[in-house]
Amino acid sequence: MIEEAAVPRDKIWSIGLVLPTLDDDIYDFATKQAGWDAWASVPVAQRLNDLCGLTVLVENDATAAAIGEHFARSDRDKRNFAHLYIGYGVGAGVIVDSMPLKGAWGNAGELGLLPFLPSRACNGDEPIIVDSILSLNGIANALDWSREEADAAVADASILADLHSQRDPRLSAWMEEAGLCLRFLTAILESTIDPEFITVGGSLPPSIIAALVERAYPLHRSLSERKDRRWPRLVIGQITDDAPVIGAASLPIFVNTNPNFRHLYIRQLDDKERPFEKSGVAE
Repeated sequence: MIEEAAVPRDKIWSIGLVLPTLDDDIYDFATKQAGWDAWASVPVAQRLNDLCGLTVLVENDATAAAIGEHFARSDRDKRNFAHLYIGYGVGAGVIVDSMPLKGAWGNAGELGLLPFLPSRACNGDEPIIVDSILSLNGIANALDWSREEADAAVADASILADLHSQRDPRLSAWMEEAGLCLRFLTAILESTIDPEFITVGGSLPPSIIAALVERAYPLHRSLSERKDRRWPRLVIGQITDDAPVIGAASLPIFVNTNPNFRHLYIRQLDDKERPFEKSGVAE
């Protein structure tokens, strides 16, 4: 793309790259989705760096989606919100004081592993987790889809949109439970980060995202339920499936144009590319 556009490399700040968590070797349990093993050993960021000679800024999809939503919103003065991104799993990108909240290991907002409806047991005594419900995997299970059928629905959003317009009973039953799950996550986010609002997006058709937001109401009681509130607590994101891509493209701008040194949080290629951490400056 750089060669075709004939753009001088000194005019490009860096490359923004969005990746899910591919390496679960450091955890005591499996975190990968099916099929991700094929990518786990591919040094994508390093390959891009070698080919282009440019710094590669890496972020996970939910946080990148929140950054994309932040850039896209007309009410950008709203500096504290969360963006729930529904893909094969579900995660939240959290914006606090206009900055992404990262956590100690970059996993802030990974809500998919939270237990939900523990009375419904699966795999012995293990409770149902959010990822198994509010996700494309949850839809695939509800519709008895294979992995290939789920991938096809991601590539062609009209597949799920048509099922929704036809009021498929299996999809409708999933949406009822997923709406309760969304209500549950909203209460957790409101109680932990005190956001101005929460947006919802992801790899689902806009009609389904809108229906899920409707089903999440009435929301659980929280201190976000204020008499002076002038906008809803839970809303549809202004950008949905494109949010991670827009967020990735925004990373170089996000890092290089804001004087707030907290922007140094961005994960680089590896520890050798993190001079601020080695010099003792906090990420």
